Amino acid sequence: MNLLQPLALWALPLVGLPIAVHLLHRRRHRVVEWGAMMFLLDGNRASRGRQRLRELLLLAVRTLVVLGLVLTLGRPIAGGWAARVAGERMDQVVLILDRSSSMGEEVGGRTETKLAFGLRRASEALEVALPREVVVIDATRPTEVLRPESVAVLLDLGFDEATAAGSDLLGAFEAAARLIEEGGAGRTEIWVLSDAQRDDWDPDDGRWESLAQQLTRAGGGAGVRVRLTTFPEVAADNLAVRVEGVRRESEGEAATLTLDLIVTRAEASGGSGDTALRVPVAIEVGGARTTVEVEINGREGRLAGHRIAVDPQYESGFGAVELPADRRAGDDRFWFSFGRTPTVETALFAQSSAVGEVVSIAAKSPSGPDVNHGVRELTPSSESGLDLTGATLLAWQAPLPTGEVAAEVERFCAAGGVVLFLPPDAPRDRSFAGLAWGQWTATEEGAAGGTVKTWRADADLLASGADGTPLPVGEIALRRVCSIRSVGEAPIARIPIAGLEGGQPLMVKSAVGRGAAYFLGTLPEARSSDLASQGIVFMALVHRALDQAAAALGSEEQQAAGANERWLEDRWSMVASDRADSLPERGRRAGVLTDGEVFVALNRPLAEDTSPVLPVEALAESLAPLDVVVTTTRVAAEGGSLLDEVWRIFLFLVLGGLIAELLLCTPEGHAAGRKEE
Repeated sequence: MNLLQPLALWALPLVGLPIAVHLLHRRRHRVVEWGAMMFLLDGNRASRGRQRLRELLLLAVRTLVVLGLVLTLGRPIAGGWAARVAGERMDQVVLILDRSSSMGEEVGGRTETKLAFGLRRASEALEVALPREVVVIDATRPTEVLRPESVAVLLDLGFDEATAAGSDLLGAFEAAARLIEEGGAGRTEIWVLSDAQRDDWDPDDGRWESLAQQLTRAGGGAGVRVRLTTFPEVAADNLAVRVEGVRRESEGEAATLTLDLIVTRAEASGGSGDTALRVPVAIEVGGARTTVEVEINGREGRLAGHRIAVDPQYESGFGAVELPADRRAGDDRFWFSFGRTPTVETALFAQSSAVGEVVSIAAKSPSGPDVNHGVRELTPSSESGLDLTGATLLAWQAPLPTGEVAAEVERFCAAGGVVLFLPPDAPRDRSFAGLAWGQWTATEEGAAGGTVKTWRADADLLASGADGTPLPVGEIALRRVCSIRSVGEAPIARIPIAGLEGGQPLMVKSAVGRGAAYFLGTLPEARSSDLASQGIVFMALVHRALDQAAAALGSEEQQAAGANERWLEDRWSMVASDRADSLPERGRRAGVLTDGEVFVALNRPLAEDTSPVLPVEALAESLAPLDVVVTTTRVAAEGGSLLDEVWRIFLFLVLGGLIAELLLCTPEGHAAGRKEE
């Protein structure tokens, strides 16, 4: 039995008080033998055994009442964070901490953040539970495991501060499972502190099922109990700011920065909903500070093309935008950096010079003053490999790659790059990402199989414009089409983008890591289609592929904070930050890094502002069939306790004991008299 107030155990000697009173009461009367009373005693001998049983029951009840009062004052616990099953001591507790930016929100009515509040309560529970070993896994860096000497060390090490990185709860659970299996610690529990954001948990990942089975077999064969403490509520009308784009432009001897700002308002109970709101946003660049107002209608407000004059001698630099402080400090500031106009590069390999020229013209066409477009022609071979360093889009019109070249293309896609495959003159029996080329088929304009019948107008490369105007995909004249076929049984996501009237696919997307491979079943040349002469569809397709890849790869100057070992290199130093620079935390804190030439702004991932909160049922379902105990801590409440106190049960037992004592003390004659009445 565990007590939150163990000092109450000093009162345990009082449990012997009813026994002492009972013994003294028996010795209180002096026995005098009197012959006339012997007849009465003989008559009462038949009920003497029942009377003794009543006295013993009274003694037991009174003793238990006093014991119950002592335990009630000691505030016993028998569940929750510090539960001990059948009085056993836990061998190991694995504490998983969600230190993502959103956990830096203050708990309602307190000055503590969700993370600090939860960690303090968990530390208190660990001091009571006293497991033989405590292991801490930071979900923003799940590959590292910490074994603190004491629970107090967790607070001293700064683990109660949220980072700007996103959390990988699945990775943290996998690390915990490996730890439990390798250590064989015996009875183990996993405790989790999280605000249950969907992107942190990724409940649709198929690895959760195998992980749950692994944990079921672990823990000495008894399975692992998981205790989740969640903080699902978001502060009413929490505001977040971010810079969507920053461009430096030179105009003669002057220079300006053009910023695109977005301010979002959280959907939270108690918020003002869609009420219009004007929010002041402070912009600081080079020590100069200005303030603009952004109007929010609904959940989002935008300020596009806001121009700020900068010193023309500075070709690179950094700054920040900031909102008035609210309960979630982590999304009130957003850092940005700027430099020379960036170049978006297309790597091109084409068998046909005519096709290569069309792709090059489309890729080089300017999409705005803030980006330079470049094309680099490749001459790959299966022996020498392929260098795609610096490329954003790979346009490939040749037989599908094999060997080391295919491996390099796959790595390029996995990192976020996009590949546009165009059919070769003579397709070979090769495949990539679960797709392969079939045979060329000549078609007649307007005939079945020669007209684009369907295409995705809601998303992807052929989506309608921002104003809803659709691309004229249905007007494309096709003269010959190369079929696209699926190969293998691997679970690869293949998404049809466009299809012909007869049902044959014209364009298919295959997801590869963070990037994608697109197969287009015709060529932008006169003998295959009018994509080259019509121009609009093919140019939009290429530029959207460039934009998609650029967003996935990320600008060198704007990066999402995370556990990237690159930022720990000696050449990088932090020149601006929300907190003091700490080497182990570098790369996971919001701020600006520099190597002396380039400034890189690190900020929270976009998902921290937009990810919905998972319901309790979804969290428990992810870990089924494990024994999962979910404690939802509401920020509007006083906080509650992470421990399940059972003193109320003992109080009810005390009241029941008093009632039992009253019944036992009722004289038999009085009870019989009431029955006769």
